[in-house]
Amino acid sequence: SSVGIEKNLVVNVDEQLKNLKVSVDELFRMIHSYVVEEVDRDTDEQNRVSYYLKTEQESNVKWQGIVEILDSILIQKAELLKIAQQQNKLMNQSYHMITPLQYAIVSDYFSLIFKLKEQIDTLESLISQTHKEDVTWIEANLKGAKNATAIYSQPIDVSTLLADRLFTKKKSVVLTSATLTVNNSFDYTIKNVGLSDFQPKTLKIETPFDMRKQAVLLLPTDIPDVSEHYFIPTLVDHIVRIAQVTKGRMLILFTSYDMLKNSYKLLKGKQQLEEFMILGQGISGGSKVKLTKNFKAFEKAILLGTNSFWEGVDIPGEKLSALVIVRLPFTNPNDPVFSAKENQLRIQGGNPFYELSLPEAIMRFKQGFGRLIRSKHDKGIVFVMDRRISTTSYGKNFLLSIPNVSYYEDPLPSLLKKVKDWL
Repeated sequence: SSVGIEKNLVVNVDEQLKNLKVSVDELFRMIHSYVVEEVDRDTDEQNRVSYYLKTEQESNVKWQGIVEILDSILIQKAELLKIAQQQNKLMNQSYHMITPLQYAIVSDYFSLIFKLKEQIDTLESLISQTHKEDVTWIEANLKGAKNATAIYSQPIDVSTLLADRLFTKKKSVVLTSATLTVNNSFDYTIKNVGLSDFQPKTLKIETPFDMRKQAVLLLPTDIPDVSEHYFIPTLVDHIVRIAQVTKGRMLILFTSYDMLKNSYKLLKGKQQLEEFMILGQGISGGSKVKLTKNFKAFEKAILLGTNSFWEGVDIPGEKLSALVIVRLPFTNPNDPVFSAKENQLRIQGGNPFYELSLPEAIMRFKQGFGRLIRSKHDKGIVFVMDRRISTTSYGKNFLLSIPNVSYYEDPLPSLLKKVKDWL
C-alpha cells in the first residue's frame, strides 16, 4: 500500500539525514584541521584564525580529501532529493485524503528539504568554485569543537553593488559618519561605496569640541621602534609611569592580540600598579560591554583592548582621561578581505599602500582617537607609541586627520610634566 511505501521512504530519509550529518561534521573537521595547519598562527584574534581560500591553488593531499568528502555529500544530497520527490508524488496522489493541517506540515517538511539542498549547494559553491569578484575565507576556532569552523564570502568591491541596488533606487540618501574623510577629502569614501557617478553633495561639519583645549597628543621620543625586541618592556614601563600621573582611567589600544597579552602579563606583575584594576580583552573574561562596564566601575583602572575597542566604545567624562595608541592601526596584511583588495588594486595598476592601507589606517586612527573626547566637557591625553607618526613621510597624514589638537614630541619625563599641568 501507499502508506507502507511512504513509511519506508520516511525511514530512508531519516537514515539519509543521519549519514549526511556525519559527513558534514567530518567535512568541517577536515577544513578546521587544514586551516590550522596552513595558516600563519601569529593572529590578532585570541582564539580564531583566518585563512584566505583560493580554490584554484589548493592542491595538496589534505585538500583533495576535503573535495572527496564534499563529493560524497553531493551524492547523498541527490539521493535525499530523489526520495523527497517520490514522497511528493505519493502525497499528490493521496491529496484527497489529507487534511489542511497535514498538508501544511508536509509542505513545511518539503520546504526544509529544499533549504537543506540550497545550503549544500552554497557549501559546494564556496569550496569548489572560483569567484574572481569575491573573496572567500575560512575562520577556525582554536578552542572548542573541532568542527567549529565558518566559511565566509563577500564581494571584493562593493561599490557596483551599492550603486546598482541602493543608490539608483533611492531619490536621496544621506551618509553620515565621523570618519568619512581622509586628508579632508571625501574621495576615498565616494569611490569605495559606489558614489563616483552620482556627484554627491558633501558637507564636512566642524567638530563642536574645542580640541586645542580638550585634547593633547603626545609622542614619546624615547620609545623604541616596534620591531625592537625590547619594545614591549619599554611600552609597559611607559604605561606604568603614565598611569601613576593620570591615576589610571586609561584605555590602551593594540593592533595585535599577542602584543596585548604579553603587555598584560608584564603590567600585572608591576608592584607600582597594585592598586589598579587591569583588564585585558580576551583575558579578563566577558564581552566588550562587560569589560567597559567593569572599567567604569573602578576608580583606578587600565583597560587593554584590540580590534573592536577601536570603535563603538563610549566612556564619557572623567571615566577615561588617557588613551594610549600602541601602533598605528594598519590592517594585518594576512586579513583575507584586505589581501584580496590589495591583489585587485595591484592588478589594476594601483598603489595598495596609498589607496588602501593608509586611508583605512587613518580612518581607524580617527575612530580610536574618538574614544577620548565624547562631550564638550571631556578632557584627555593621547599617547602614540608608534614613532612612524613622526619619522615617516606618511605619518603627518594621521596628524592632519585630527586638526587643532596640541601635539608634542619629547622624552617621556618631559611629556609627563606637561600631563601634570594639563590635568
